[in-house]
Amino acid sequence: MLLMTIVTTGFACQKPKCLIRKKQLPPMNILNRKGKSLSTTAILYHIKVPDNLLEGCYVNTTEYFKEFNLNEDTENIVVFIFRCGQVHPIFLTEYDGKKYSNILTYIQVTRCTIGQYDIQQFTSATTLLVITMHENKYDPRKEACLSYSRNMSSCAGLERVKAIALTTPPNTTTSNMIEIFNCTNVFPRIAELSLSSQGLTVFPNEFKRKFPNIQTLELEKNKLSIPPEFPWNEEPEIIGYNLSRSVYQDNHYTVPYHLKVPSNVFRRYLNMNFNEIIDLRTFEFSGRLDMISIKHNNLRYINEFTFTKLIGLQSLDLSENLLEKIPSSSFYGLNDLRNLNLRNCSLSNLDKDTFRDQSNLINLDLSSNALTSLPHDIFSRLAKLKSLHLEFNKLTSVPSESFPVLSLHLEEIGLQYNPISEFPVVVFYLRQLKRVNLGYTYINFNNVRALLENVDYTFLLESTVESTATNNIDINHRLTKTRKRMIDLTGSNVTGIGYDTPDEKDMGSNITRTGYDMKDKDTYFRVILQNFNIILDKNDILCDCRIIPFSKWIKSQVQMGAFSGEEYFFSDWKCKRPIGLIERPLLSVTEEETYCDVDVEFCPSECKCFRWSVSDIIIVDCRNKSLTVFPEKLPAGTLDLWFQNNNITHIKTMNYFARARDVILSHNSLSDVSDDIINNLGDAVRKLYLDSNYLIHLPKLIQRLSGVQFHIKDNPFVCDCNTLWMKSWILKHHHMVSDWMDVACAYGNEGGHQLISVEDDKFICLEAFDTIKHVIAPSVSSSVCVLLFIVMLASGFVFRLELKVLIFIYFGLHPFDKDEKDEDEDIDCIIIHSKPLTDWVMEHVVAPLESEDKAYMVCEMSRDFVVGFSYQENICSIVRRSKRMILVLSEDFLVDSDIVKIAWNEAQDKIKDMRTNYAIIVCHEISIKSIDNKDLKRYIKRGRYINTSDKLFFEKILYLMPQYTNIIQRRFPNLRKIVLETYENEDGLDTEEVHAFLSYSDRDINIALKTLTPILQEQRYILHIPDRDFIPGASKEENILNAIDICRHTIFLLSGPYLEDEWSLFTFRTASEKSIRQKCNHMIVIVIDVQEDVYMDEEVKYYIKTHVTLHVTDPWFWDKLAKALPSNEDNKVQLENLNNRINDQIYRQNSVDDRQLEENGRNIYRQNSLDDRPLEENGRNIYRQNSLDGRNIFRQNSVNDRPLEENGRRINRQNALHDRPLEENGRNINRQNSLDDRPLEENGRNIIMNCLPFQNINEIQENNNENKQEDGSLETRC
Repeated sequence: MLLMTIVTTGFACQKPKCLIRKKQLPPMNILNRKGKSLSTTAILYHIKVPDNLLEGCYVNTTEYFKEFNLNEDTENIVVFIFRCGQVHPIFLTEYDGKKYSNILTYIQVTRCTIGQYDIQQFTSATTLLVITMHENKYDPRKEACLSYSRNMSSCAGLERVKAIALTTPPNTTTSNMIEIFNCTNVFPRIAELSLSSQGLTVFPNEFKRKFPNIQTLELEKNKLSIPPEFPWNEEPEIIGYNLSRSVYQDNHYTVPYHLKVPSNVFRRYLNMNFNEIIDLRTFEFSGRLDMISIKHNNLRYINEFTFTKLIGLQSLDLSENLLEKIPSSSFYGLNDLRNLNLRNCSLSNLDKDTFRDQSNLINLDLSSNALTSLPHDIFSRLAKLKSLHLEFNKLTSVPSESFPVLSLHLEEIGLQYNPISEFPVVVFYLRQLKRVNLGYTYINFNNVRALLENVDYTFLLESTVESTATNNIDINHRLTKTRKRMIDLTGSNVTGIGYDTPDEKDMGSNITRTGYDMKDKDTYFRVILQNFNIILDKNDILCDCRIIPFSKWIKSQVQMGAFSGEEYFFSDWKCKRPIGLIERPLLSVTEEETYCDVDVEFCPSECKCFRWSVSDIIIVDCRNKSLTVFPEKLPAGTLDLWFQNNNITHIKTMNYFARARDVILSHNSLSDVSDDIINNLGDAVRKLYLDSNYLIHLPKLIQRLSGVQFHIKDNPFVCDCNTLWMKSWILKHHHMVSDWMDVACAYGNEGGHQLISVEDDKFICLEAFDTIKHVIAPSVSSSVCVLLFIVMLASGFVFRLELKVLIFIYFGLHPFDKDEKDEDEDIDCIIIHSKPLTDWVMEHVVAPLESEDKAYMVCEMSRDFVVGFSYQENICSIVRRSKRMILVLSEDFLVDSDIVKIAWNEAQDKIKDMRTNYAIIVCHEISIKSIDNKDLKRYIKRGRYINTSDKLFFEKILYLMPQYTNIIQRRFPNLRKIVLETYENEDGLDTEEVHAFLSYSDRDINIALKTLTPILQEQRYILHIPDRDFIPGASKEENILNAIDICRHTIFLLSGPYLEDEWSLFTFRTASEKSIRQKCNHMIVIVIDVQEDVYMDEEVKYYIKTHVTLHVTDPWFWDKLAKALPSNEDNKVQLENLNNRINDQIYRQNSVDDRQLEENGRNIYRQNSLDDRPLEENGRNIYRQNSLDGRNIFRQNSVNDRPLEENGRRINRQNALHDRPLEENGRNINRQNSLDDRPLEENGRNIIMNCLPFQNINEIQENNNENKQEDGSLETRC
């Protein structure tokens, strides 16, 4: 047996004591003993070295064990978890307490360099079962915390271990972890061995001898091109110690893979994920295995014999490979197979006999392939199949003949994201079906009766009745709500329910003595609605006249007692169109409320025409068309005119007004309604809506209209003698004016008074000023001059901006509107606008300002805002460093005006403090009236705004921008640093080892691993990827928390399906909390799907609304992502700072050691100056005193008549500068006192470098990923 000698001096190796932050983990039940649960205690130790010293720190093992309150009389499990913030050594002191053989222990060590001696401390105290070393370095020569020499086997402590898992730190090209087994020992007890990320290209042959009873062999993330010949024996291995797995443990260990393994036996498993296995045509697996996984290998080829020699195989995972084709006999003979995963293997077709022998198969995953069709009978033999995944393929149809129609086990089918257009009626036949997902397909319900023609009544009946073993079959029996089968059609192509009911005569012929014809299609549909819950979320359902037949049929069924009116489809099926019926339950819409489009003559090309379901009245729908005038001609017959939300300023008398029933003119720009229009309205008029216009009066003739419903609020009515009649008219006919309480008017300089509350004496008309009588006649000549002067002044005031712009353009003069203070801001202007205006702003504002002849430094919010920070954080920080703000106001921007409020509040502060001309307001296709913010409206009314329709639009912007005498090219500032500096959070950032944690759904795995990961890694970013880096066996919560803790950023890929996963929401919330806690952009959200807010979690909706996110279609995607992540330049600065700290530390240590060396030399001189020899001779004597045989020491010190042993101890105590062995200390003293006259400072530095286990600067850079050190606090910062 190989032996390793550990020799140290001084207790705890003279290392500082580790700074430890403890966290008690929740209790869990991992193992049972004799059927009874064993309690589990787990404490997580976050370890940090004081002052970030790289030589490591020590943990007092005896004190550590005392915290667990171990008891000799209680059997339980203890989980020891050590987690270092960065890779550095830790030293465990020698345990001097009792041995607790009844305590079973697990060790989990992350990013801490340990040695064999440290492992042995756990075996000295307890019964060690499992060792997990994640991202660790193993140092077989690492010092031990002993005060004496000790011989110890290099494999000591592993004799009774059952499982070992080893993972190398990221970006480590070579690994020495397997040196932990560098001995001649055999380990028959080890049953599970995991060697991840070890850089193995060939599997070590000697492991077959060392681990003869291995049951599980995991070789993830290596470079193997051929699997090892495994298993090495056919005998199962029991856990031992009368132990068995708990239900909790089995839910992680066997249940996800559908394995049937006794709870006291290890599973037999070969894991080859993430290797370089491409071709298995010449390799044949053999022996008894429960499970094989070869995913993520770029595997292209297998043959018909690759797996057929396996015995008892229950789970096979070949997902995420490039197989494209599987031989039809590849799985022959695998009768015990219960789980088969072929997800994302580029399969385009399958043979019908591919799964011939898999009668015990429970789960089959064929998702994310390129399948276009399914052969008949391909799944018909899978009688025990429970779940079938076919989502994300290219299937256009799903034949019933492909499925086990008579199956009593099939519970779940996934067909979402396939171009299926015809509804698969086979889902109605599967008796035990719980859920079928047909979301995001092309299925529609435009003709339900045609769909029912394909339904086999016998199969439908057998799948829905409680029992077919009786002659008394009740077809009207309804399954309970909990038993209803879910058919999910979310996001599909369902625009309505087309169900044309047959004539009553035909319906009567179908009624039998029991009330229903067994073969009537109505019966089919009724049975389906009674037993299946059809989900129609996110479908663009149009509630027009086409839904009326279905609505009438449902009502008739309610009257017949088939439905109660409380069924799910009465409330869950909702309209998405038209505007007036949005979110109304489909079955609550009456026939009078519906209409259908119609092709009629003279229907305006820019509008649409409809006909009401219950009449021949035509609707002319011209809403939101930006019309300025009425069409010349409209269709014949009675009309409903829907012209709201346009820009019509005047109503021209048209013949069709006499045929109008409803005249809806809300939200236009009308300033007057003439008597001719009122006279032109016919007797059929029913509604006249004039609200939200610019009317100051109404025509008195409107009083003759009786039985008409009016809307007139939100007009700037004037309270004068011309509107006094309106007060009495409204009070008398308020039943006709539905908004009568909200009608307001203005008198004098006061506006916004409720019209009916204004006193009558306030309705006054002032007499018009008589210019001829009072001005012109008395003083014609002087008045003309004054008038001309006033006109000139008024023109100059009104058009003052235009005048200044023209002077600037033609004469190059800029005497006005100069900056009061010449502050040193980095950015010339920040541009705030709504997202839909991005292209317009880039073309008409940004591009001209950034042109070579202007060279302005522009921050455009869609392009330049830092992803991960909120809009408020971006705006507040950049406003303080900018000279101008261009605020583009548009109609959609004012609807949700939070960003406008934030921007304007910040601009106001800057206007008051520094720059009166800081804000440049741009109005894009809106009226000033629509602006609600009073301060902003007051600012605009002073003339401080630009309209995009102005001819001198860009010239005005250019005039209001900062002016430079010389155009120079400047470097755009780092906006991320600006934001961090604003919130005083720049120091200590970006210290985590890993740059980003990628969080994504299975659906987005290609985007994450094939697009994002390669490009980011090319830029030398270090990523933490769940499929690669999550710790096997650890809980998902612990893996997620660990990933967020050790990474600078979390890149969260947001898509619809991912938000349905509770773990994705957990990841989202945890990363968001870290961003808020650290005041940084820790979480970077990348939106994959465009989701409607109503379907998102409220927290996610709020985040998307308030924070800057990335979208995969963003034209500046990579640029914005790079700006959100720390730059290489930042890392270089950190490296320099670290080097400076290390150099300062070495310098201070040298100064201390120089003084110690000088004093030590004097002591040595006094102790050994028996014959007054010079210091040179004394140094030589000391060197001879420390020789291996000790004879020179005796001769030099014989005059003292002291024993050699006493003299050696004294010399040892005098010369123990750094607790090194006596021989080494002697050599150091000899070198310090030699005659080479080297400077004391240089000599002291050599001693320091020899005595302390410092790595050089290059090693620090390599091991710490460009010097990403943690700060002084124990909490890891962003």
